[in-house]
Amino acid sequence: MALLAGGDVLTLLFFLDAYFLGGFGEDGRGMKGLSKGVIATAKSWALGIPISVMGFLCVEAMTNRP
Repeated sequence: MALLAGGDVLTLLFFLDAYFLGGFGEDGRGMKGLSKGVIATAKSWALGIPISVMGFLCVEAMTNRP
């Protein structure tokens, strides 16, 4: 599947994870204070990257069958 090739899936999963973890909400934009913004950003990066990599590896395993 050429559509699911390369880093496109990884990037898509990272942005989806960041969205669901609150990285793009009011907390993530710092509208409720700097400390809440830092916490939301750190959470979306610290959890978003490993979740995205695991999702990417799952997609690769499903699409690269012999």
